[in-house]
Amino acid sequence: MRKLTEVSRAATADPGEPRMGVSELAIIEDVSARDGTPVSEVASRTGLAQSYVSKTVAKLRAAGALTTAEDPADRRRVLIRIAPDMRQDVFRARGARSIDPALARTLGDDDPDRLRRTIALLEELATQVLGRERP
Repeated sequence: MRKLTEVSRAATADPGEPRMGVSELAIIEDVSARDGTPVSEVASRTGLAQSYVSKTVAKLRAAGALTTAEDPADRRRVLIRIAPDMRQDVFRARGARSIDPALARTLGDDDPDRLRRTIALLEELATQVLGRERP
């Protein structure tokens, strides 16, 4: 699993940009799927400690990746959202990049048939895990 995370990071990262850790990416991914979610729910879904999620959300908010606002229904809770610029970056720019070069480097060869088979297997796995067809 760690190797797949590394391939994903290599495929979507811009050279020179700060690298995010797996936990930071998990928080961003969770919030992007459930915009306006409280810290406690992010912690529950990701399996990360609530204190870590709170600290990381504060760090990501300072970096401009996330925004927070008081929950109007419960002023003790803070709701987390993806910053508009981050949403555009994640879903348009990064999502449009091909994983093929990073995957080929990981496989260690230039065999196009092996690369196609590996991508097909990864797509099948994603469909099985997510329970739906992938775009």
